[in-house]
This record gives sequence, structure tokens and C-alpha cells, in this order.
Amino acid sequence: MIWITRLFWFWYLVGFILMVFWQVPDALLFSKSLFFLFFATYAFSLLIKDWTPSLMQMAWIIIPVGFLSLWIEAIGTATGWPFGHYTYGESIGWKILDVPITISFAWLAIMTTVILFSTSGPRWLRAFEAGIWAMCFDLVLDPAAVVEGFWHWHAVTVSADRSLLEILWSSAAFYGIPFSNFVSWFAVAFVLSWFYPVQETGQKMKIRALRLYQAMIIMFAALCVKGGLFWPVVLAILIIVASEWRVRHDSRGGEQVV
Repeated sequence: MIWITRLFWFWYLVGFILMVFWQVPDALLFSKSLFFLFFATYAFSLLIKDWTPSLMQMAWIIIPVGFLSLWIEAIGTATGWPFGHYTYGESIGWKILDVPITISFAWLAIMTTVILFSTSGPRWLRAFEAGIWAMCFDLVLDPAAVVEGFWHWHAVTVSADRSLLEILWSSAAFYGIPFSNFVSWFAVAFVLSWFYPVQETGQKMKIRALRLYQAMIIMFAALCVKGGLFWPVVLAILIIVASEWRVRHDSRGGEQVV
């Protein structure tokens, strides 16, 4: 497990420097797709170390989460439902049904990370919390991804005879990203969380998962700074503070983690 940890943080540092302070050369574009793979591998290594799942339990997480996330994304790119109308760029790997395979790794990485530091209480409560943290993650990820060309949002014209709810749902007021995308992130994460067993995570591992979550948000916030985007950076700060408080003041016992 140590080599996985070192490999991820090495790749994180290299990726941070290349994407934030420089421009990834064409010869190294494959590194963007590898980054999501390493993100997923590291996140799942934390789960394995703390939960020690059987091979069957691991398969029950990886296969459904990977398949469903790819399938939902394929529907999204083809129809605009549920996230909105968007297409993927060419920089994050080979595609199946117009969706890069690495997107499944990204979903697996995000879900595993937020599950590890969310509540281990009732399954529905954990699903709700995981959905909130995943949605918060995307509030910073999505604007940064647009800056980097990972994917592109397409404007949709909503006629005046539509209801206020329909107009708000399709509104692309947040840097061209529709409100429906963030609600759908919550809903998809809520559903995918049910494939993870309800199991207590040790406090040290919660902290490690939290640091991974925060590190990824910092990277995407830095990309937003590079792209001249203000509000995602503000949200990133608030999310980091809120997630830190959540883990250090666990709602089950109210005891502060030191």
C-alpha cells in the first residue's frame, strides 16, 4: 500500500505543477487520464486497508459503480439527461459511447473517498451525506474541467412559456453549467453509495480520505484561479472548512479528533 500512496502523491504533485503552472504538452496528454486512474486506485487502497473487504465485496462495489456511472454518462452525452447537454473532449482517454473510460474511475474515486469520511449510520443517511459531498466536489471540479477542456457544456434555449422550475433547472448561470448538473450529481452519488457496505471507518483513515478529498478540491480550485474563475475558489474554501469540521467533530459521538 505504501507504493500506491507514494505513486499517487508523486503523480498529484507532477499533475498540479503541469496543469496549474504550465501547460501539459501533447506528448503527455495521456497523463490526465492516468491521473483519474491513480486517484481511484489510491482511494480504493484506503478502503481496502481499513475495511479489508473480500474479493466478492470488492467486485460488488467496483463493477456496479463503474458500469452504472459509465452508462449514466453515456445517456447524459446522448440525451442531455440528467446532467444537461455536454460532450467530452479528447484529453482524458479512450471513449466508449462518447464517454472516456476514465470517467468511471473518476466516479469510483470520488464515491470511495466521500463514503470513507461520511457517516456510517443508517444507509439512507450515509447516502444523503455522500451525495452532498459529491455535489460539493463537482461545484469546484466542473468549472475547472471546462477550463481544461475535459468536457464542454452546450447552451440550451428555454422558451418563455416554460415554468419557472424548468427555467431554473436548465439555467446555465454558473459558468455555463446548468443547475440540473449539480442536482443530478447528488442523485447519482446517492444511488451509487448503496453499493458500498455500511461499515465503520477508523478515524485515522477518515482523516486520510478527507485529505485526499481536500487535495483534489485544492487542485481544481487552483485550475479555476488559472482560468480567472472566482466563485469556485470561494466555494472550495468553504467546502474544505466544512469537511474538516465534519470529520473532526463526528456527529455520532461529538468527540473531537486530534
